Amino acid sequence: MNVKRFFTLSLIMGSLLIPHVSSACSAAGPSTHVGKVVTIDAAAKSFTILDAETLSPIRFFATDDILTQIRDSEGTAFVDFEKRSDDTLAATNVVFK
Repeated sequence: MNVKRFFTLSLIMGSLLIPHVSSACSAAGPSTHVGKVVTIDAAAKSFTILDAETLSPIRFFATDDILTQIRDSEGTAFVDFEKRSDDTLAATNVVFK
């Protein structure tokens, strides 16, 4: 098999086998964002994820229990949230996968 054919086949197989995280937020539901935790601000009681779908940072306010859970976890965060009257987001639950 020549190199060009092998490379093309590898790209095709890779695209079929790699999970598509970019559609994770839409698939997770209307009140869930999915992404990696990038910062935790204990003083402000908030954390920020890099959203998997939009590749934009999203800030959530959270309880001390949720912030402790985030500090001790790794992987992709699935953040359930509520929108507050001041248009900020409050995390209600965070699960890591």
